[in-house]
Amino acid sequence: VRTDLVVVAFGTNEASSRRALGATYAHEVDEAIATIRAHAGTTVPVVLLGGTYFKDLRRQRAVDEALESAANSHRDTAFWSMSNLITESGGWGTWRAAGWAQSDQVHLARRGYARLAEGLTEALMAPGTSGWVSDARR
Repeated sequence: VRTDLVVVAFGTNEASSRRALGATYAHEVDEAIATIRAHAGTTVPVVLLGGTYFKDLRRQRAVDEALESAANSHRDTAFWSMSNLITESGGWGTWRAAGWAQSDQVHLARRGYARLAEGLTEALMAPGTSGWVSDARR
């Protein structure tokens, strides 16, 4: 089996946890990337997706920063922020009013997840846009 791309969603559970974010979390993300590389190959692009935890957007941003840092420290690895896409397109309230997000400020509705998939596809086709924080083409 040939793997052309690995996309891994991180961030929502970590942002909702009271566990400290820091060196331990960064190490866990690094280990996850190493495991992916061991199974998929060392040159397969990896995209880390940040979460959608809008109950505490400050904490979600901290998780996103840790994921961005991890992506920047690994070759052929990028980070894409789901929360940035939501924020840049009106925020949780706008998505909720459109029926794209649930009222819990964590989970999206089916159409919201479809919009995230569209945004990720756009970003993969044109890196540097649609919420990219880092670029896997390094």
